[in-house]
Amino acid sequence: MKQFILIISFSLLLSGCHGSDTPQPEPTRERTITLGDEPKAQGENLPDVIKIRVQISAAADLRVKAGQKIRRGDVIADRRRERELLEKQIVRLREQRGAILLSIKRLDNLSRTKEESLRLEVLQMPASEFSASVAEIKRAENNLSLSASLVEKQKAKIEKLKTLRFENLETILSHEQVKLDELLARQAETRDSLELARAQLATTKANRAYVEQKDKLEIEKQKFIRREAMQNLEIQQAQLQANLQSIEKQTIDLEQQLARAEAVRASFAGTVEKIIWESQTNDEISVVIFIDVAGDDGESPKL
Repeated sequence: MKQFILIISFSLLLSGCHGSDTPQPEPTRERTITLGDEPKAQGENLPDVIKIRVQISAAADLRVKAGQKIRRGDVIADRRRERELLEKQIVRLREQRGAILLSIKRLDNLSRTKEESLRLEVLQMPASEFSASVAEIKRAENNLSLSASLVEKQKAKIEKLKTLRFENLETILSHEQVKLDELLARQAETRDSLELARAQLATTKANRAYVEQKDKLEIEKQKFIRREAMQNLEIQQAQLQANLQSIEKQTIDLEQQLARAEAVRASFAGTVEKIIWESQTNDEISVVIFIDVAGDDGESPKL
């Protein structure tokens, strides 16, 4: 009985030893890393296989293939054509932006000039030389007064002569009447000169008033035209500002696209295990690259 128990105990011991010698499968160390989204693995924390997802626009943008060995810093994907196109578009937009800024500056200067022109007032015409006309009228009035006085004296003289009685009276009266007629004619000429001078003065004043009114209307017309020009300038400035904002937004969008189109480089050495073409959204193709980063000796390379 004692021997039987010893045999069983020995058998159990042998079974335990045999079971402990059987190798157990190691858990696969695999980790998904999207470059730029997670911190780079370092040292002993680096897994055996790293999955990298990249965005490309054409098959030629992918620079690796299955089975290829890569070194740290090698280009995995490069959207060079797209990047060059984006850079050209950005340069063109920046040139357009510069042209718009120059146009805005020119319109600002033009606006200030037109704002000053809107402050135009009615031109103060130089004082008219009415004094010459007034002096002429004064002389004509004096001459007319003198002529009237001479006429009255001549009439009085003739009336006095008619009361006298002497030889040749008719001849003398005839002679004095001729003088009176001359004085009356001269008085009429003086009166006509006075009326003419007054008429000329009235015409000069009317012409002056007409010119002033015409100038006022012209200035108002110019103000109206310049106000319209100002409104057009404001519309143009608003359009340019809207175009400028649109260009700046496009530039930001393109710069963001350019940043996404930068070359993706390996941050570690390894072997491309497999490549999966995952999906496509619009012009972007999502590709997943599996890279075995374990060395030939089974150790992960140091970064």
